[in-house]
Amino acid sequence: MKAGQTGQLEVENAQLKAELERERSDQAVHATTWAAQKPEKFAAWALFDREVGIRFFQVSQQLIDDIGIYGFGTYDVSLLMVTIDTNPFFWSSMKNSDSFNFSMFLSHVISFLNSILLLNQLNQVVVIATGYNSCEYVFDSSEPSNQRAECMLETLQEFLDKDESLSQEYSVDGVGSSLLSGSLSMALCYIQRVFRSGPLHPHPRILCLHGFVVYLLIQYVAIMNSIFSAQRSMVPIDSCAIGAQHSAFLQQASYITSGVYLKPQFLDGLYQYLSTVFATDLHSRAFLHLPRPVGVDFRASCFCHKNTIDMGYICSVCLSIFCQHQTQCSTCGSVFGKTRAAVEPAS
Repeated sequence: MKAGQTGQLEVENAQLKAELERERSDQAVHATTWAAQKPEKFAAWALFDREVGIRFFQVSQQLIDDIGIYGFGTYDVSLLMVTIDTNPFFWSSMKNSDSFNFSMFLSHVISFLNSILLLNQLNQVVVIATGYNSCEYVFDSSEPSNQRAECMLETLQEFLDKDESLSQEYSVDGVGSSLLSGSLSMALCYIQRVFRSGPLHPHPRILCLHGFVVYLLIQYVAIMNSIFSAQRSMVPIDSCAIGAQHSAFLQQASYITSGVYLKPQFLDGLYQYLSTVFATDLHSRAFLHLPRPVGVDFRASCFCHKNTIDMGYICSVCLSIFCQHQTQCSTCGSVFGKTRAAVEPAS
């Protein structure tokens, strides 16, 4: 072979090598973007052979490991946000009417939370105590010191003492409503922090363990906004009604967000209800026959008398609902115009 031909082959080989390196570099950028945006599809194509995935896609082994843990297997990893009703007025009414008390309720809930943590070592559980005056995070399994649900008992007791001291400052007629709007807002804020931490995260859902939720003027808009926010974020709200009556609020929340609503018939078997219905992850629910919503009451309650109505007047500014015509909105203070009947002269 002549020297000129040898030099030409070396140039062609160098060009081919440069093109190959450039193509591999572009492929690596594309693979990294693909892995970040669609980890399940990336894992299905690239992770059948780890060495091939690392060599061909030019990504780090740490990324392969992260996707293998949180990407391809993320369909059964759950972030469960649990809101428990600690309203002292509700539980005092339950004590008078039924043998089921708060201590028994808490024992069932703790067993259920430990079961969730045992189903998958990557599952995460966060508990929010919902009192009459305040809400607070009482348990987070992501913290190293919280390996079992029993660790929340001390924090929960401190919260109960604080909420009870605040409740003594106000007089309540009947059963006061728990601060459901606050606990839902805290749960959604925690979930948003998880969403923004990166593309690899467990699937979040909210479980509300509450008694009869009374329609209150100051909570109506906040609760509905939380429900619509959960729907927009594709976060299902599961509801377990504890008490003698159904909760229209929880029924609507579960229906709008594609969650599960259940009112146990026998509270003594609460753990069986929780583990059978609410322990399943979002992926497994497609293969199970879970309770479906039947007879959901979509009627709203008026802000003036708290009565359930079929037709009424709505404020165009804050969407407050009234059963009778008002000259001024009691929620936002907007002044309404006169009705057509009042404007038109009588004939």
